[in-house]
Amino acid sequence: MASTFPIAPNEVRFQSLLDNSPELILYQNEEGIILDANPAFLTLVGLPKDQVLHRNYYEFLPLDVRELFREKLREAFATGKPVRFDLYASQGNSAPRHWDVVKVPLLEHGRVVGVHMLARDITEKVKSQEAMFTQNRDL
Repeated sequence: MASTFPIAPNEVRFQSLLDNSPELILYQNEEGIILDANPAFLTLVGLPKDQVLHRNYYEFLPLDVRELFREKLREAFATGKPVRFDLYASQGNSAPRHWDVVKVPLLEHGRVVGVHMLARDITEKVKSQEAMFTQNRDL
């Protein structure tokens, strides 16, 4: 049975996802320049959007993880496929956290034109797993 509710246009659905997601979402070009950023990222770095756009994302990362992010961005552009990785790092002014990061290429006519980055804070999950591991080991 077909839905009787109208479906919102793609742009409206995407903007709603971008604006309301608790995950950090960025859209970057091949050099790592931020072309769009969601409110969750802006809150984390404590800056308004106009002070984030057109800056290199690596400016918001500690030196020791910048090369990993460069490598994963290059991989997403080269393969045209999503790239997932975990790391422990701060972003902007945040304390170090455990992050699950996915780089999702945007393809137009078979060519990667940009990459969306989604980063989910998994710190509490990692702490719970470590606590269970410790508890099981102690048994």
